[in-house]
Amino acid sequence: MSSKSERFALLVGIKRAYEDDIGEKLDLVSRVHDNVEHRVALSNAMRPYAIQTDIARVFDKHHATITHYIKEHQPMMEYYPDYVVKYVNALRIAENMAEMTGILPRYSTTDSSIQEQLEIYRTAIVELQRRAKKLETLFAKQEFAD
Repeated sequence: MSSKSERFALLVGIKRAYEDDIGEKLDLVSRVHDNVEHRVALSNAMRPYAIQTDIARVFDKHHATITHYIKEHQPMMEYYPDYVVKYVNALRIAENMAEMTGILPRYSTTDSSIQEQLEIYRTAIVELQRRAKKLETLFAKQEFAD
């Protein structure tokens, strides 16, 4: 079992690795949509590893902001292709960092918590498959036109 401080260190490490990956520091104040997408994606990727108040501390936010980010995740998955890319990237980084540190996802003992996580991942897979099909169709049309 991981201590609270180890989990918080993991969150900080995930944020830093994400920033390194995108080549810039996250703007924690800006309401520009691209910046919000980064924060929402990263917050949702961190969810299996910590409680909302700890995620909020990493972003210098109130835990209610993270609750809002959680509610915005699904609509953003459906309507913003760039968000899907950011979320998948954040998820990859979070999973890699957790594996390197040996910290396992935390789950409550209720089946609903595990089901919720599974549903989030399944939805992400469906959205990615849908986007891939659209791109394949677009690519096929371009090849045909050439």
